[in-house]
Amino acid sequence: MKSLIKSLSTSLLLVTVILTTAQAEGKTYCGIVTTEKTSLKIYEDISEDTKVIATASKGSALAYRDAQAGWYKVTLDDGKTGYTRNEFIIDPIGDIRCVKVQINKVNDTTLNVREGMGADTKVIGKVGEGAMLRLLDKEGEEGKWVRVQLNNGKMGYVNKGFIQLYFTQINEDTATSVEENVSDNLSGEGNNDSSSSWQCGAKKYCSQMSSCAEAEFYLNTCGLQKLDRDDDGIPCESLCQ
Repeated sequence: MKSLIKSLSTSLLLVTVILTTAQAEGKTYCGIVTTEKTSLKIYEDISEDTKVIATASKGSALAYRDAQAGWYKVTLDDGKTGYTRNEFIIDPIGDIRCVKVQINKVNDTTLNVREGMGADTKVIGKVGEGAMLRLLDKEGEEGKWVRVQLNNGKMGYVNKGFIQLYFTQINEDTATSVEENVSDNLSGEGNNDSSSSWQCGAKKYCSQMSSCAEAEFYLNTCGLQKLDRDDDGIPCESLCQ
């Protein structure tokens, strides 16, 4: 009998560990801060009695996942993690859109957010790999730069080569279809590019590139860092000016 009870206890403990691990590794979503105040408090733990470790400005985006009833675990654009009430986070819908930072550079873990559209403008902030940002609008020549909002309330520009448009997965088929269409629009390339014919390793130098889009493919997808000599995220600047 004791052996049976011990066996059941061990099994229950194992199930608990598995469930806890599954929750901890749950899917991360993008949410928009909605509050009557100018910013939302982020707590150290699941209680308003714990330390406030950060704030997120109204309208900015956070990466979140479920923690427990009434609470989300959130990650800010600077990489800090904490907890906040889920009633103050809404999913992006309609014209409210999020982008996810994807740096794809071997030695870089942060992406510069700039004051204006161009690598020569002032850096006003840095965001980490995987950060969620509120997309405000698409601007710049051929959509090379997009305007985003940071958790500290500042608004600036990031190179579109390092972001991916995010959609709430309400319906898997619909979300996938919409993401493809809007991503084409965000990139400014539409369906007329020849990316299907580009292959990593086929070219190595800017002199071999036929367009800025092709150079961006070899830099961002293939990791051909030599195309970005000044490390500003823009390859072959004779093509991508």
